[in-house]
Amino acid sequence: MRPAFFILSLLLAFARTAEAGLTLMGGAGASVGNLTKSSGPLLSKGYHYSLMLSYVPESGRRPWPLVFGVQVKQHKVNFTEDGVKKRATYNLYGGHLGLSLMLTPSFTLQVSGEYYGTAKISVLSSHQVRLNGNAYKYSSFEQYEGGAASGLRFQISHDKADGQFSARNRYRSGLGVSLVQQSFGTESTKITTSDSELTPSQTLTQSEVSYRLILMSVDLYIGLTF
Repeated sequence: MRPAFFILSLLLAFARTAEAGLTLMGGAGASVGNLTKSSGPLLSKGYHYSLMLSYVPESGRRPWPLVFGVQVKQHKVNFTEDGVKKRATYNLYGGHLGLSLMLTPSFTLQVSGEYYGTAKISVLSSHQVRLNGNAYKYSSFEQYEGGAASGLRFQISHDKADGQFSARNRYRSGLGVSLVQQSFGTESTKITTSDSELTPSQTLTQSEVSYRLILMSVDLYIGLTF
């Protein structure tokens, strides 16, 4: 999370001393992808939401084609592994850098690469076993950690400058498509149960793994430029 806060502080400091176009946007949409383990790829489906702050430098009130900024995303996805339904939360904190191309005075196309220095996934699942004719339940909490995540994003924006908005302070909405990938090298698992007889001798384990996650997401977003 520290790299994201560092970039954010630079954006705000530079915006006070130079002509700039800042855009704050929030979005939500659907996510689909694969989490690949040793058993093979596991289809993941769910939704996500995000918050993004972008900065477009300007010179003489004319925007540059460059855009960069920071963003926070959270994916909520479900997948099935060995017949067990699992719910995953994928948190990402990072920045983006790319090109912003004005197609018309109202429409803008943005293509940017994304880098997430902090990215973790947590997986929760519930299990049931039978012992001496009785059913017992226990839960499993897994965390996967690895290197940085990276991605690519395309978005097209429409700006509204009439009514209560101006050429400087515009209402922005649009559609975005993102692709993010990350490799994980460590898995930690914690087992909890309400029955002491079924509690395993080791409730917390950690192991080295080789997992890979690829997620594609489509979102609608709204925001303001200032």
